[in-house]
Amino acid sequence: MATKKMTAKRKALLKKRRRQRRFRIFLLCTGAVLLLSLSSYLVYEVYHMIFPAETAGKPVPQNVSVRDKKSIGIVVLDPGHGGYDGGAEGVNGILEKDVTLNIALKMKQQLESQHVTVILTRDSDEVSWPSIEISDLTARTNIANESGGDLFVSLHTNSSEVMNDGSSGTEIWTMMINNMNISLANHLEQQLETLNYTTNRGVKDESERPLAVLQKNYLPAVLVEMGFLSDNEDCAYLSSKSGQTAIAKALSQGIIETLQENKK
Repeated sequence: MATKKMTAKRKALLKKRRRQRRFRIFLLCTGAVLLLSLSSYLVYEVYHMIFPAETAGKPVPQNVSVRDKKSIGIVVLDPGHGGYDGGAEGVNGILEKDVTLNIALKMKQQLESQHVTVILTRDSDEVSWPSIEISDLTARTNIANESGGDLFVSLHTNSSEVMNDGSSGTEIWTMMINNMNISLANHLEQQLETLNYTTNRGVKDESERPLAVLQKNYLPAVLVEMGFLSDNEDCAYLSSKSGQTAIAKALSQGIIETLQENKK
């Protein structure tokens, strides 16, 4: 009996030690991840200080349309992803970064024709900031915050983990903190709905899904999910020239209505 008791105690002690060892390993791994994240952030900040012209987030000349005397406002368009980051991949292989850029360039033409000054966070597949997510998001919001703009619109497409799982539709995300945000989101939603190419999933409160490009933005800002690349019908429309042109026109009209409403 004594031997059995000693064996049970030893087993319990070994089990306790294994739990303690696993907990220490967990703490070490967690600390390493946090240290790596902090290091990445510090690297970007140091790089930003040494090479301010490249990373300060100031709009580069080719991204800015000339503001004429008739300009009714300045809009910052943010084609999501780009460069190292392809974003979501569609059922047909198209990448989110290409869809968002194509539509942003078409919107720039549409808006300029209506006397809106446009700034793009990127106008090609190249990005000037380091390939670190926090650097990417910081650079985009820096461009907006230093632009003197009136509105910020970030363009994205959605995707599900499983292709064609039934998820489709547009979403517009904003911080429900002021009337300008809500007005912009509502005008964009209404214009997209007129195209009738997919489901309208409505205007969403950013508090449900924290988004850095909205949280760190000083401008009235929205993030538009223009459809699901994982859905056959959404993807086909978003991939087509006619679909991209129609979306660009609809979003541009929503922006113009918002600017005009704000001028009253």
